[in-house]
Amino acid sequence: MTNRNLKIIIIGIIVVILLLFVFLAIHNSNPGLSIKAKQLSEEPSSFLELTPDELNTYPYIQKAISSPGEEIKVPIKDQEAINRVENFGSLLEDNNTHFIKVNDKYYTLYVGWAT
Repeated sequence: MTNRNLKIIIIGIIVVILLLFVFLAIHNSNPGLSIKAKQLSEEPSSFLELTPDELNTYPYIQKAISSPGEEIKVPIKDQEAINRVENFGSLLEDNNTHFIKVNDKYYTLYVGWAT
């Protein structure tokens, strides 16, 4: 293998690594949790009732309920907010429901990792 071919191969490998790095940086530019609330038209058989004051403890859940259908992102860097969302999920599990009631309206929440 000549010196010129070796340089071309090394440059090619560097370009591939840089392209991979850029792709991963773009793809993971906004990791974190994603929350979406859906308002229900009927009362579910079981639900967790929250007052507006109790809902203030969970600001990202409150944002999702304030704008049903809109995806709300919780930044991964905001660990306190991530913990609050996880605690809220535990609260729902402890009450054996996936539905909440706030101000005589019923909602279901979808929580997942944002892409």
